[in-house]
Amino acid sequence: MIKEFTKDMECFEGVYWVSGIKKDASDMRCHVRYMMVKDGKLVSTDGSQLRECEVPEGIEEGFYSVVKRIKSRIELTKAFDLCDGSFPDYEDILVPKEEHKLIDIRYKSTVDDMYPLDFGLSAAIREMKTGSFDVKKWIDIVEGMAFNEVLVAADGCRPALFIGEGFKGALMPCPV
Repeated sequence: MIKEFTKDMECFEGVYWVSGIKKDASDMRCHVRYMMVKDGKLVSTDGSQLRECEVPEGIEEGFYSVVKRIKSRIELTKAFDLCDGSFPDYEDILVPKEEHKLIDIRYKSTVDDMYPLDFGLSAAIREMKTGSFDVKKWIDIVEGMAFNEVLVAADGCRPALFIGEGFKGALMPCPV
């Protein structure tokens, strides 16, 4: 059964973003090969980043793969039903902790005015004060998305969190 999402749907932006993780075709782990729909959320990971968005009611829980993904339409097909232990416990990762610090992703053009950027990447990287995040993955996770909050832990040992309207993401630090 193919589930179609079109650009006019409210959830399209989030589904497009979640389905856009570049995956290693040789990685046979279920949670890397497929996206999961559970409790009204679509979740995808490649092992170093995690993305989640809300999906409309009526989408059956299970594991899905992308059939077609273009700028105006996404088609997903259900690969199989959910089974215990087949997807990592991701929910705790996407919750901000005390150690997280909000990064201001705006810049000042004048003393009085603040204008939002698509994403203040260089300012965010400076704020991390660590080289433990893969910059290519950082750019990949934020590309084309408007996040309300970006949070990082000062020690660089915890995931950076990206929170938008109806979607969330996490980027794991690189192993040292």
